[in-house]
Amino acid sequence: MKRRWCVFAGVMVLVLVLLALPLDGAAFAKRQITIAHYMLDVYNKQLDIVIERYQKSHPDVAVKYMTIPSTEYHTWHLTQLAGGDPPDIMQNNWAAEDFRKGLIVSLDEYISKVNPYTGNIWKDMFEPGSLDSFVSRDPVTRKLIGIPVNWSSFAFFYNKDVFKKLGLAPPKTWAEWFQVAEKLKAADYIPQAATFTGGPEVWSVGYIEGTMWQTWVPKLDVLQPNGQVDLNELVRAIQLDLIKVDDPQFRAPYEFLKKWSEYWQAGAVGATDHSRLWMTGKAAFFMAGSWALQSIEENKDRGFDYGIFVFPDITRETSPYATGSTCRPGEAGITWSIPAATVKRGNLDLAIDFLQFMTSPENATVLEKAYNMPPIIKGVEPDNPKVKAFVAPEANPRIQLSLTGPFGDMKFKNLQLLLSGGLTMDKFVQTLGREMKRAAEQLARENNWTSQNNWGAPSK
Repeated sequence: MKRRWCVFAGVMVLVLVLLALPLDGAAFAKRQITIAHYMLDVYNKQLDIVIERYQKSHPDVAVKYMTIPSTEYHTWHLTQLAGGDPPDIMQNNWAAEDFRKGLIVSLDEYISKVNPYTGNIWKDMFEPGSLDSFVSRDPVTRKLIGIPVNWSSFAFFYNKDVFKKLGLAPPKTWAEWFQVAEKLKAADYIPQAATFTGGPEVWSVGYIEGTMWQTWVPKLDVLQPNGQVDLNELVRAIQLDLIKVDDPQFRAPYEFLKKWSEYWQAGAVGATDHSRLWMTGKAAFFMAGSWALQSIEENKDRGFDYGIFVFPDITRETSPYATGSTCRPGEAGITWSIPAATVKRGNLDLAIDFLQFMTSPENATVLEKAYNMPPIIKGVEPDNPKVKAFVAPEANPRIQLSLTGPFGDMKFKNLQLLLSGGLTMDKFVQTLGREMKRAAEQLARENNWTSQNNWGAPSK
């Protein structure tokens, strides 16, 4: 009898304990992963759908995300990484810098494995070349450090009504572009509504450099030959004086940019409302990314039909340094990295699994609807057919004069001065040459790159 009473009492205690637990299941701890990005609310609406799907098939996992304003994100992301407690998955356009500091992990091991949500090797789900951008791979080791989900590209929007009126055709080369621009000027139109405060005109500089300096690539791409000049190869070239500022070829991209800017509206360098000039029919061209399609189509000021043409070819008619292969503007768009802290807290498997789920065609299609950006995952079609005009560029040998953050800021400010007449071309290239040597020395010192260790090139 006593034994029965003890068993009964034990059962009652267990029942009371269970009854005391919260009914929502919070006591049964779920694993949780966190995500951070700087996209707009329109992206969150689509992300919510994907997260709901994931949590439905993974009831033991909770996925949370936070949206940080784009103007604050870079500083916030650096603070989180430095503090050692960042989210498990982060939108990251500065992955190479973070990887060199050991703050994010390489994804090579996982991209070569089967994605359980498709049954295919994960990397084979991406369009050719889309995992090889400057954003997604470390520029020295070529390790994969970011998973992109779409392509960021821009092109020229043009006023079809004006072109029809003047008997013009969209230019395929820059020689034709300048001819069209002259005819537009003669008809009292502003050829291009532009700005040099950021955006396509600024981003174009690197692609112009990459096109006009392509003949340098074979002699500079020597530490880890892969068809482009990686960061340590660029540092080596600068330290060995293989890039000379008095070389006419060095000046060529900036002379091209200067000529191009002559067809922009007055005050373009600091313009903030340039798109209105195009929308109201005063300018014939306007550069923008595919993400601008919706706002352009909905803008009530636009009373004309429009077309799109890609960045024209730079040919020998325009520059003696043209090779017949133009570096098209385009780069990995929204890209995700995994911090090293995710590994330490034991969430690497979950972070990888969620990214694999997110990049399956079914879920990537959901996310594509948030922004009009060219998808890079096979089987995903853009929601707006006009996105197809913003194609991913063919792979070209590339070199860009991109070094440290402070160097980039200096270069940008001096380009603004050059285009607005506040700096001569000679002064510009002299300043650029002096500062690129300083930046190269800084990078060599910070990364311990020397001629003795072959500028940190991976051993073969």
